[in-house]
Amino acid sequence: MLGMPQVSEPLMATPTFRRIQHLLLSIGPVGEKATPTTSPRGRVHRFPAVLVGASSYCRRTYIRRVGAFMVETADIETEICALAGQIAAASAQYLILVGEFDARRGWAAWETRSCAHWLSWRAGVDLHTAREQVRVAKAMRELPLITSAYLSGTVSYSKVRAMTRVATADNEASLLQKALDAPAAHIERLCRGLKKAMRPTRGNGVDLDPCVGRWRWDDEDGSLVVTARFRPEDGKRFLAAVTRAEYERTRTEVESEGDRSAPAPPNPVPALVAMAEMVCDAIDSPVVSPAAEVLVHLGDSTEAGCDHAHFDDGPGLDDETLAQVLCSSVMRV
Repeated sequence: MLGMPQVSEPLMATPTFRRIQHLLLSIGPVGEKATPTTSPRGRVHRFPAVLVGASSYCRRTYIRRVGAFMVETADIETEICALAGQIAAASAQYLILVGEFDARRGWAAWETRSCAHWLSWRAGVDLHTAREQVRVAKAMRELPLITSAYLSGTVSYSKVRAMTRVATADNEASLLQKALDAPAAHIERLCRGLKKAMRPTRGNGVDLDPCVGRWRWDDEDGSLVVTARFRPEDGKRFLAAVTRAEYERTRTEVESEGDRSAPAPPNPVPALVAMAEMVCDAIDSPVVSPAAEVLVHLGDSTEAGCDHAHFDDGPGLDDETLAQVLCSSVMRV
């Protein structure tokens, strides 16, 4: 009827649109000679004469539609930046509380394994994200300048997350100054390079202790993802062990001897699984270490959010995988 597109509901929920809507409602339906009103950016607007005597539905429809055209792009930009600052300030308060909660070990009262596990359960946060939040929260307790800027909303979580990987009492101020002037992607690259430069090295520039590794459960398919880096001597031992495990794995009863000249397998995963089976069969599990056992929870409605079979602190299991695991398992109640 009015020749204008319908305004989206999310836009009408913004403070900028509500202010303009209130402005339009305050002047009412008037004729051509009525005193016009203006948008926040100075655009002059008046109700058309055709709406004089129109129904309240038509007038309100006009207000809903024309209000969107009075919300200028610059107003939306200002609103986005203001909300981003509020989000940063709120997330800073959240992480300060997380840091204090972790320091008091409040999560232990719920018999969870860590603060990250508690956040994943009670706050609905992905476990990987929760671990990162706990790391940042711990670092913030030692970085007052960054924490203060974060609380004021002048730096975002992305920048704080990057800075807390390398920030110390000595470089905190300089890092913060760069974060105030540079985009988050630049700060991420800067801190990544700084972290690499801060690693202790030998005289030839090689990392002094490159023996590091990480593991995590993949959120998509539940598989275990492992990355590792060894010292040269440890790497050689690892390859030798993998080669021996692959030899034992591929040897059959008919062929009592496998290929003794075979190199280390290009795909070490099957050999690693065989090595794990050998270790689990040969070495008794420590009584105090559940992580040294393959524990499967069959699922119980009394467990917090778990009503399906799953590994202890791991992903869920489908019926076929569960049947294979249970073939050689011992039931515990």
